[in-house]
Amino acid sequence: GYHEVPTENGATADFVIGQKEFSTTVNTPSEWAIARPHSVLAYNETLFVVDTAWNSVLFFDGLPTATGASAKYVVGQPDFSSNDHDCAAKSLNTPEGITMAGTKLIVADRMNNRVLIWNRIPTSSGAPADMVLGQMSTVSCVGNDDNQGATQDPQPSNRTLLLPRDVWSDGERLAVLDTSNNRVLIWTTFPTSSFTPADIVLGQSTFTTADSGSGASSFRGPRTLHSNGNQLFVTDTQNNRVLVWNEFPTQNGQPADVVLGQSNMTDNDENGGGSVSASGFEYPTSVYVHDNMLFVGDRDNDRYLVFHGGNL
Repeated sequence: GYHEVPTENGATADFVIGQKEFSTTVNTPSEWAIARPHSVLAYNETLFVVDTAWNSVLFFDGLPTATGASAKYVVGQPDFSSNDHDCAAKSLNTPEGITMAGTKLIVADRMNNRVLIWNRIPTSSGAPADMVLGQMSTVSCVGNDDNQGATQDPQPSNRTLLLPRDVWSDGERLAVLDTSNNRVLIWTTFPTSSFTPADIVLGQSTFTTADSGSGASSFRGPRTLHSNGNQLFVTDTQNNRVLVWNEFPTQNGQPADVVLGQSNMTDNDENGGGSVSASGFEYPTSVYVHDNMLFVGDRDNDRYLVFHGGNL
């Protein structure tokens, strides 16, 4: 945790969450411990942390300002000492992405091939989700299973998911990063019932394909997405780049406008084909836009890169 957004390279953090000290790596479930944090979200004085390894989302009541803060609630597990996975309304299996839409909590439940939605922020541990996307019910978890026959279909549809990793919403629109189908699904109006089909697909020309590629309209193993309400940013991880749409997409297969990490829309070399620099990525896995800054988690270079608006 940083009390202020860093403005210099190599800034020192002010506090750590998930451990009692900066130098420890305790790995036992508790109200303050975290095993494999994947996503964090600060929203209305609450901090949400997705703990992928322990199949849970931790809720910190009030934004932590000191080391070793304890969470108040957990979902995906009945209590802070459990870490099981299951296919149920109260369970998660390797969750990754998280977002809020008004009062709604939205989580990408990756290995259950679904997105879970709570209509209200839970106020107790183990609270069940109210709705699911990618599946007809909260006890179905097979990927790309459009007919809900408990077996994977040979192709995706406009309402199925295969290992989704991230979600974003502004309260009206909803975008889901459907990683293993190499696409982003967009609902132009926030869904109100389970298994609602998406309206728009990116990365594919139709809802029934899952091809990979490296052009302006293709993905190869995308991992995360984020938006400022106008632009859309997607980490196209296996292509070592971030794709940018300067206006929120409105058509199937709409090509990106800008690429970061590569000199053109067809190259996909690590670090842009050169050595480690300020402009290249190696397996970028996270993206987040805040004010006039874009943060990119450059995983295999072990760093975060921060872009200011004029450099996008």
